[in-house]
Amino acid sequence: MSSDTSTGAQGQGSGDGSAVGLSREELSAAVASMSDADLCEFVIAASANRPKLHPLHQVAQLSAIAGPLSSDDPELANVSVSAAGGTVASRDFSDVPVGEVPALGAPSGRDVADEDAGWTKEGIPTFAAVRDRIAARFAVAIGASETVVHQAEDRSLEQQWETRARLARERLEQIKGIMRK
Repeated sequence: MSSDTSTGAQGQGSGDGSAVGLSREELSAAVASMSDADLCEFVIAASANRPKLHPLHQVAQLSAIAGPLSSDDPELANVSVSAAGGTVASRDFSDVPVGEVPALGAPSGRDVADEDAGWTKEGIPTFAAVRDRIAARFAVAIGASETVVHQAEDRSLEQQWETRARLARERLEQIKGIMRK
């Protein structure tokens, strides 16, 4: 790695390469010609003391430590990567070219043709179903005793009246019980 490129790019110039006296194209060509290890060192040096580039800095550090990976390496055949939401093992995915999406199967136990079940014909959840699931999980997370997804106006007036009468009877029984003691 050449020292003039790595030391001058640490400055926080205008971002067009003028901080090192190179045009953007010249700087891009210089960076493209670096080996992977040199590029990692360059990114580590360039992103040091820049809070907004901290994630990039960490990735460069990890890449420098890990070194180059070979897809033909037999040790990588059973590698698993821990990610948010679980662990992904190398046997859980196949090499599919970017842009191709494997066909989605029907969700287990659901009729995908029935949009009332919350799924489209293509097997994609509807917006309403996703919204209701999020609302239900949020209510559980904040400790709500009942998850009320549908608003009161969705219920008929008769259901509202019956619910109000039942709650009033229950409250009256509580008050009578307290008065007897």
